[in-house]
Amino acid sequence: MERKIRIDPFLNDEGKIIQLPKKQAVMRALLASISNRFELGRFYTEPQINIICEECQTFGDVFLLRRELVDHGFLCRTPDGARYWRTPDPLPQKDANPEP
Repeated sequence: MERKIRIDPFLNDEGKIIQLPKKQAVMRALLASISNRFELGRFYTEPQINIICEECQTFGDVFLLRRELVDHGFLCRTPDGARYWRTPDPLPQKDANPEP
């Protein structure tokens, strides 16, 4: 029987992240929920990613949240950071950047 990972201790009443978890399984579950805010097949600029990250957290570090999404394979980006996109499934390694 699979146990569901709880992310609600890291969210406020509005569903915004109040802090990032230390446990990797919880972090991945939280990042997976955030990645659903990004459309598959659409390219985003860094400022667009920052706006979405700002809207879903309260701890004031959109750059950390953006980096975690990329490092855990939920978002990919071009080497120059000009374009970002959501991956259909989280990638096992951060350096794999398949375009949609």
